[in-house]
Amino acid sequence: MLALRTAFSFSLPHRTVPKCAQAGVLDDSSRLRLVVGTVTNKVIIHETDTVLNINEKILALAVAPLGTPYDLVIIGTTSSVLAYDVQKNTNLFRKDVADGIACIQVGSFSSHGTLAMCGGNCAIWGLDASGKDSFWTVTGDNVLSLCLCDIDNDGVNELVAGSEDFDIRVFKDDLLLFELSETDAVTCVHDIGNGRFAYALANGTLGAYQREIRLWRIKSKNQIAALVTFPDTETLACVWTGGKIDMRNAENGEVKLKDTLNGQVANAFARNSQLTIVMLDGSVHGFETNEEQAAVDDGQRVLHDLGLRKHSLLVELKNYELNRQGASAEVIESERRVPANTHLETCLMVNSDMVPPAVELQISVSNDSSIRAVIIFAEGIFPGESFVTHPTRDFSSKLCVQLRPDKDIAVDLHIKTFIGYPESTQLHVFELTRALPRFSMFALCNDTAPEPEGNVVFTINERPPRGHIIERLSVTIASQAKTVSHLTELTEKFIKEQREQATTTACPQEDIISALQKLQLQESKKTNLVVLKAPEGADEPTTKADDEKMALKICTSASIPS
Repeated sequence: MLALRTAFSFSLPHRTVPKCAQAGVLDDSSRLRLVVGTVTNKVIIHETDTVLNINEKILALAVAPLGTPYDLVIIGTTSSVLAYDVQKNTNLFRKDVADGIACIQVGSFSSHGTLAMCGGNCAIWGLDASGKDSFWTVTGDNVLSLCLCDIDNDGVNELVAGSEDFDIRVFKDDLLLFELSETDAVTCVHDIGNGRFAYALANGTLGAYQREIRLWRIKSKNQIAALVTFPDTETLACVWTGGKIDMRNAENGEVKLKDTLNGQVANAFARNSQLTIVMLDGSVHGFETNEEQAAVDDGQRVLHDLGLRKHSLLVELKNYELNRQGASAEVIESERRVPANTHLETCLMVNSDMVPPAVELQISVSNDSSIRAVIIFAEGIFPGESFVTHPTRDFSSKLCVQLRPDKDIAVDLHIKTFIGYPESTQLHVFELTRALPRFSMFALCNDTAPEPEGNVVFTINERPPRGHIIERLSVTIASQAKTVSHLTELTEKFIKEQREQATTTACPQEDIISALQKLQLQESKKTNLVVLKAPEGADEPTTKADDEKMALKICTSASIPS
């Protein structure tokens, strides 16, 4: 267990801009100095007389070497990026950027060498020591955070960019390696080594990825001010805007330390084995690890864990005793039990007749037992990422939950359903996970929709059965027409015929693709998709039983074993 002790503390007579506080060696003296951007558009260098007056609003600040043996001060404003050499008291370069710079990260990137990566409005610039654009690329929205990380462990850094459109994009040179969709604006990304990076969202979410695999994730009501690797490479220091400090295991997110400061945090960084935290009011606090206190805390933690284990075992023993007493007691005849082999089914359908339209998750039980309550956990679908419904009367074996995703992203719905009878005092809990397709808010147009004037012909590299699976997993189409998907039926029919005709050798993939292209040409004027979007201010998901609607049966089920 880690422990912190105060190394130093002082105050600056200036209010600090969020994320605009860093430290570096700015000249040949090899002395570490604090650099702070203030709300009065000044850059203060602590313990010197140097004050830089910036005539524009300061948005970002970095202190790092850029073709120099010492650190430069790089400032991002609402209309430009400026590199200042304190040693020579001169501007190294200044570049105008129309929409401003929101974040700066300096480091080695791909084959370009050391660059100052600047994130702005839908674009990223990589500037060398002379201020030239050695790298440039576009993104889907405003870039809020950047970090350089060797994602594929090839010894060359990739660029990780978090943007306002909820996406994390990873660039290998000018190639988009992959992108990850989250549930809110990505305010912070940080390299934690071994192909991993941590991230923080505007809604208080904190987590870590290794390539495209999420390692762990937690949710808080507060926002992250800074992520720092401290005191070792396997520990992530998470400093929150409200003053809370968490130190977590970088691999699994387990908490190693918790501490608190009074006030709002502007930024935090680690230099010379010390964690420095700069507050918005100008106060500065430095911390270092306390090994003696950590040894004492380890013993206390062991005792605490043993106490928790003892308590859980006592509670479990008490439950066993109560169950044994209940088994020997007289059974109440009026209380029915849920039959064995009870099945729970879920299916999705698009209901375009509603105002506003919605995707309906229909939950049903295979017998006459009732659904008493449903809890759904999902990212980016509900406020707070959870939804609870519990009918108080007119219990039924079917329940409908309306979903209105704001974005076209695939989401896993973790569903907990409570099954019983109206008079039941004990309920069975069914747990299952249902995938909400990425394009779930798409539906077939009706016959009155105008026919498309053109079509697209393309070659696919996937096998037809796999392409059929991708279609089924990506789109939920209501049975508004004669079939759920006429093109899908033709594809299945063609594959079946080819398999029946095949003898010792399988049908060549090229022949199947060629035939599928012909089917696409034939059906391009018959199949059309329309996107259903819920207007702003739509009601929250509610429950509604609807037995008349039919749905695309990609069902998952759970059951009580016999």
